[in-house]
Amino acid sequence: MIRIKKGETDFDRNWILKANDLQNGASIATALVKGGKIYIELPSTPLAANFSNLTSPIFEYYVVDMATGQKTKIEGMPQHDYSYANDYGITEIDGKIYFWVRNPSQKVDGYYVLDGTKATQVFNVAHEGSLWGFAKLQ
Repeated sequence: MIRIKKGETDFDRNWILKANDLQNGASIATALVKGGKIYIELPSTPLAANFSNLTSPIFEYYVVDMATGQKTKIEGMPQHDYSYANDYGITEIDGKIYFWVRNPSQKVDGYYVLDGTKATQVFNVAHEGSLWGFAKLQ
């Protein structure tokens, strides 16, 4: 990942976040930036060259300090399916950060909310298929 700082029009040549530096065999498809931190998902095992394990619940959420590059796993959630760059994989509503978690073997398909470096389940939807986001209605 690269960034453009607020008020500028060119890439910040002094900052880059490489998925493989954080986790070997990883990719970053969805992210949320808040307060100098970037929230991402990474696989717990390297992605297969043919991406055959992309549909396995091997993903976990992390927070990365954008100044130091230090990553911290967010606890409290089961491993989950890949969010496929879903805008609502990691989302912020009313100042709170929510994470989409789907793990069919554990019958989890819902959202968790962040509290520090731990998350707790907010809701779970019992259904066939896959939940792909939610929004606050005004």
